[in-house]
Amino acid sequence: MNRGGKMAEKVRRRRSRRGLSKFFTVWCIVFAAVAVVWAAGLLFVRRALEEYEATRPQYEAERIFEERFKNRTSEELAEYADTEVSAFEDEGSAGRYLAGLIGGGDLSYREVIGTDSTVKTYAVSSGDITFGSFTVGEGSEETRMFKFKYPELKGISVHLTPVYGVSIFAPALADVTVNGVKLDSGCTDGKPVILDDDVYFPEDNDEYRVMVNYAVAGLFETPRVMIKMPGRDGKTLEPAVSADGTAYDAELAYRSLLAGEYNETVKHAEMLRHLAELKKQQIEDAEKQAELEKQRLEEEKKKAVSDAIKARYGDFVTSMAVQYNKFIYQRTSAALRDATKVYFKSGTDIYRNVTQNYYNWSDYYPSSISFPESETLHYEWTDGSETAFRCDIKMTVKMYGRNSASGQYYYDTEYFDMVAFVELKSGKPLCTALLSPEAAAEAGN
Repeated sequence: MNRGGKMAEKVRRRRSRRGLSKFFTVWCIVFAAVAVVWAAGLLFVRRALEEYEATRPQYEAERIFEERFKNRTSEELAEYADTEVSAFEDEGSAGRYLAGLIGGGDLSYREVIGTDSTVKTYAVSSGDITFGSFTVGEGSEETRMFKFKYPELKGISVHLTPVYGVSIFAPALADVTVNGVKLDSGCTDGKPVILDDDVYFPEDNDEYRVMVNYAVAGLFETPRVMIKMPGRDGKTLEPAVSADGTAYDAELAYRSLLAGEYNETVKHAEMLRHLAELKKQQIEDAEKQAELEKQRLEEEKKKAVSDAIKARYGDFVTSMAVQYNKFIYQRTSAALRDATKVYFKSGTDIYRNVTQNYYNWSDYYPSSISFPESETLHYEWTDGSETAFRCDIKMTVKMYGRNSASGQYYYDTEYFDMVAFVELKSGKPLCTALLSPEAAAEAGN
């Protein structure tokens, strides 16, 4: 190539490199611009999300709950209360009830459906009792960039529901007070009750036999109930009331007081007879109650003993019963005898029955056997040294197999109800007998 051609080739190469350099520069500028825009966009979105998240009402609700309920005393919470206190209690009763509610520390809150759709409503509870609420809505303060409204407390209230109510059965002539406040006819519940006549009722005044029921509801605390009434010769009677939960009954005490007056003023011997009969009945009732309590304690003791024995040997009894049923219904074999006899004490009738006497001559042999229902119960020691016990076994044995005589396959269900007797040898249990409940009863076991 001549000299002129070489020079032209060099010029073309130089221009080509210059073109590539300009393209790379432009591309870098564009990429940098896009990156700046992308970063600005991400920052914008991030700030928007941060401001949106900061204005969610649930965060304000959590703060309000912690500040206004969880960390407040009952006196402070009482400022929000709109609770009405019954005329039979003092103003402090609701406060004491509120103190008991929050004293356990088991406070929680949850969102509920409110009547105003522009606010979120939250209910505050102590355990299962809901006693307060508050609402959260949009406030006047806004975020800096996007002018989102910060949430704020809109309303708060505490409403306490009374939990106590009492019924009082007392003489109609008596002055009955609850927490020192006298009950009037507006507190009566139902019709008056006329008591059967008895010798200690005054003959000239039938009103002494009239009893009435009073009902007082809407109390925050267990009330103090007092009864006073006029007796003979200007004396004042104060029959004690016996409480059964929220029911107060003054009849027995009232009768006793009248009988006491009758003893002093009229017929001493007749009064003694009546009180003796009443006392006898009370003693009989107390004896019956004591016997029932004794039976209950004995049953609890038996159950505790049964549970303790079952915890240690229940698995053995169940496994023994399962294996014995398999031995009874499956085709008898040496291997089946060996697997079964390990549960029984040698030298016993049940052991000889397994190892020598029993052979299954049935035409039906199950190919599968299961025990869908199984229960062992009523464990008890049969000796004082706690080396032998008995228990009841109840099982449903469900089988499927073929009858060799007919060639048919079918399901068969049998019910196993036996009493097991077990001895412990070096702590190891071995069954000594399996008897039907009837046979066990006849044997005195």
